[in-house]
Amino acid sequence: MAKIVYACLRDSADMPLVKRRIEKILPRLVPDNIPDATCKAVTHGNIVYGISTYSQLVKEKDGSVCMGVAYHMDTINWCQPGAEHPDGTYAIFRADEEYVEAITDIACNRAIWYYKDDNIFIAGTSQRAVIALAGSFDMDRRNIPWMLSAGTLTPGLSWDKKLQFVPQDGSVLLNRKTWELTVTRAPVKFNAMKISDAEIEKKFTETLIDTFKEIDIDLSQWILPISGGADSRAIAGLFKSTGKDISTLSSITWGLQASQQIKSSDGYLGGAVAKALGMPHQFMPTDEINESIEKIFERFMLCSEGRIDHILGYTDGMTMWKKFNDTGRLGILRGDENFGGPATNSYDRGRFLTQAKLCNDFANLENFIEKYGYEKQALPAYLEAQQDKESVDSYRDRFYQQFRIPVVLSALSDIKFAYTEILNPFFSRKILTFSRSMPDHLRYKRNLYFKIVKKLSLDMPFATEQATGTRENFFKSPEVINIFTRELQSENINLFFDKDFIQSILDKLHAPHKVEKTGFRKQIKKYLQRNLPVYIKEGFRQSMPKPFVDNGLLAFRIYMVSKMYSIITEDVKLVNEPEATVI
Repeated sequence: MAKIVYACLRDSADMPLVKRRIEKILPRLVPDNIPDATCKAVTHGNIVYGISTYSQLVKEKDGSVCMGVAYHMDTINWCQPGAEHPDGTYAIFRADEEYVEAITDIACNRAIWYYKDDNIFIAGTSQRAVIALAGSFDMDRRNIPWMLSAGTLTPGLSWDKKLQFVPQDGSVLLNRKTWELTVTRAPVKFNAMKISDAEIEKKFTETLIDTFKEIDIDLSQWILPISGGADSRAIAGLFKSTGKDISTLSSITWGLQASQQIKSSDGYLGGAVAKALGMPHQFMPTDEINESIEKIFERFMLCSEGRIDHILGYTDGMTMWKKFNDTGRLGILRGDENFGGPATNSYDRGRFLTQAKLCNDFANLENFIEKYGYEKQALPAYLEAQQDKESVDSYRDRFYQQFRIPVVLSALSDIKFAYTEILNPFFSRKILTFSRSMPDHLRYKRNLYFKIVKKLSLDMPFATEQATGTRENFFKSPEVINIFTRELQSENINLFFDKDFIQSILDKLHAPHKVEKTGFRKQIKKYLQRNLPVYIKEGFRQSMPKPFVDNGLLAFRIYMVSKMYSIITEDVKLVNEPEATVI
């Protein structure tokens, strides 16, 4: 839970202004369906920080703050700048008389942005708050092609040109005397162990169990969202294997009410797995949407800060996450991991599979950059394939750790941080480091991981159907089209997009469309995707035209760009308003 903005001032004379800005921006970060959430501003010497949706999990000591969960907090020197990075999933801001430092965990599960000028250093997990505290907004147009093609911000960038990204497993260290910054990034290297598969399996199992032993949390204060997949049952099974009492760990599955009757669905298997493991379980139906589409979009933009386009997972208007908040539990346990990926036979395909999709990958965007004068889309150097040093599979999995986790998964976590805390046990340093030492064939389709999960947990099938169903026609509903049309005709759009491009999107939005139906053809397509050998699928892809980005999804991504410009502009305007004079 909670988002933070953290500042160190060179001159304490600026403190009243900075604190006033913090106090103005924090309430704007709180979702309107939890209006009583606590916001907190703290001053410690020349350091001031603010936390929205404050949680008792937040650790504070002498101007240092830990957001999230770091292991062994009582026995490590977590608040000392320059000290070793603890294990866990967190963002830490720490200070002493000489230095201020912002650090991320090995996965960068919680992203941090920062800004520095001659008078102030600002860092935080909320881009909006950092920009507001800086007092100005300069929209970074380099994000627009990435938002259109991938539905994310550009790796390493923010909505504002001034902000920088704290690297994954990295540090930004400010020398308070010289006012100079030092930025470090830990390398990500995949080096396969040269021992037998049996020995690797033994070591991997030991690493998983040892890590779960070190996670010293009260399970009764946490919730495990459980599905019919491998990851949530692996968490339960690993905790149980360490001797922890998982009968105190509440589990929840959500989805359509009818999914509980489908034995191949998450809706059925989530409850069946929980019951077999002896955990209390609750099913949360998501059939009814009681919020207007306008409100759904508004809350999504507030919680996501426009970092990710995955709104289809939140079409209940964050109702379910409000329920998590209302439970009073500390947070949820998630099974995000990186134990291998799907089959691929090219470096570009490995990139594409991790959602780093470029305009040139799509038929309806391939000329966008050149035609409309945007800066060329390019991967940061650290994301480029080292074709002479790494295999296609190693690149795919390294790319997953360096792009999908810090850019995509951290953005999805950020949505939930407005309501609850998240702990990702598989993102521990020991586990992620071990995954980089497994040979390709054991990471292929997560082969070794699935083998261990089956031994640790239950001999039950994995789900093949989602409990939540699909919302393929969501962007084609009249209410959604009306919202898109209104926004795409606003003044903001003319600042960033060509009129002809926008008109082409609007024309397609209002053209008659066929409602997609589920049925036999769709089931056949799913079967072929799962079972055809990779070389056959890749052969089909290479002989087929480039895919199209769905026009409704494209309209939503344009909508996001426009709305974030409005939201951040309003933030900056608010914090710069002079205080009313009392007569």
